Amino acid sequence: MSKKASRLNRHLYGNSKPRSASSRKHHSTLDIESAQACGFSPSRDCCEVDLHNLGLHEAKERIKSESMKASKESRTVLFIHGFNKGTAIRDFIRAGPLQQSLDAKEVNGVLYSKGEGATYFDPSTRGD
Repeated sequence: MSKKASRLNRHLYGNSKPRSASSRKHHSTLDIESAQACGFSPSRDCCEVDLHNLGLHEAKERIKSESMKASKESRTVLFIHGFNKGTAIRDFIRAGPLQQSLDAKEVNGVLYSKGEGATYFDPSTRGD
């Protein structure tokens, strides 16, 4: 490694921090219960929302609006976000920003995972 690269690494990572890719920040998800594990079954009027072809900003707006609409109509929403080509939308739903946004708008509900690629939003209960 050249001196210039070594100085750049020290500047970016510090002297005591590892310089490997594994030291990068990892986005963890909240402790969202698996729908299957906790016995959750969606209501009959469950609405599926496919987010695959949306950008992150469009997906966020769609998720918020569908969640608010579901809360008013007391129906469950299944967000199909996928995970193979990135997890930004999944992380928005499961890592807390969605819940914070809904709490600010006084929308109650619980999130349940359906595998890696989908998440339920159920407005009928609120788990704290």
